[in-house]
Amino acid sequence: MAVINKKFLFVILVLLVYFAQSEIGAETLSTNLSVAVDASVIPYCFFDDTGLMRGIMVDMLDEIAKTENLNVKYSIYNSYDACFEALSKAQVDMILGGANVDTSDKSFRSLLLMSSSLCAVASSDIADEIESGNITLYTVAMDYNSKKISSQYMSMNSRIGGNLTKVVADQEVLFQSFLAGKEDLAVADKESIKYLLAQNEITSQYRIIFNYLAPTDYSLVVRSDNPSLYRRMRSGVEHLRASGNLERIIERWTEDKSGIILSNIMIRRIAGIGILITIIVVAYIVLNFLMNRELRKKVAEKTRDINLANQALEDKVQKLHNEGMLRTKIIENSPTDGFT
Repeated sequence: MAVINKKFLFVILVLLVYFAQSEIGAETLSTNLSVAVDASVIPYCFFDDTGLMRGIMVDMLDEIAKTENLNVKYSIYNSYDACFEALSKAQVDMILGGANVDTSDKSFRSLLLMSSSLCAVASSDIADEIESGNITLYTVAMDYNSKKISSQYMSMNSRIGGNLTKVVADQEVLFQSFLAGKEDLAVADKESIKYLLAQNEITSQYRIIFNYLAPTDYSLVVRSDNPSLYRRMRSGVEHLRASGNLERIIERWTEDKSGIILSNIMIRRIAGIGILITIIVVAYIVLNFLMNRELRKKVAEKTRDINLANQALEDKVQKLHNEGMLRTKIIENSPTDGFT
């Protein structure tokens, strides 16, 4: 009986060791993390003029990656729907910035990073007309992601009161169409529209008239069958919040962002003026050098001509002098007695 108990305990011990090792192996993740993003959501995730991935959520994930010792590789998609499809097919490990994730879908788990809201913006003239009640029908447009978000809040259209006439691909396309005057109102993420207006130096020409149409949440999203990654991301997000870095990142991109962008624009303009002045100065120096060289060349040619003329004149004077001396000697030495 004692022998059987020992064998039983031995089997239990082996099984415990095996499952412990399996659990440890499950917790061991690759340092490489494939992340799906929609890189058209300014200022959350976008490509800058140099082709680098930038944005609020990119900075957040960079901080999490440092904490969790991860190498992030981005995969670019043209919508959040495409990002979710890639995640469901295990083509990527995670989505950065999933907007208003459907919590009823148990195949995904999300970690909230930050919240914003949809708003409606109009030119100052249109805004005055709408707020005064002079016009009640006007055209409205929004991007595809905002349309999906707004569908969760059916009262939004009644609050705006206009005719929703257009849904475009992304907020950048929406913004350009709106600036071209094709719509009276643009519905977009509040921080995004503020950033784009400031970036184009036209903040004073437009005004937000419906400040809070629908909430917008941006999250990290992983598959439910990857609990290890979820725990690792949760640890990273908790550390990001506890360290205060999350708030600092948001403030760096949103608080007084108009002033920061305008300052950067002024810096670029000053740099451009400096470059232009430098080019003008260099051109002046080069032109002055070339002119001086040409002038020296012409002066040298004239000096040579004058020297040659002076030499010819001296030769002529010397010749005349020699001829005069010769005549004098001829006269002095000529016989005069034969002449009466």
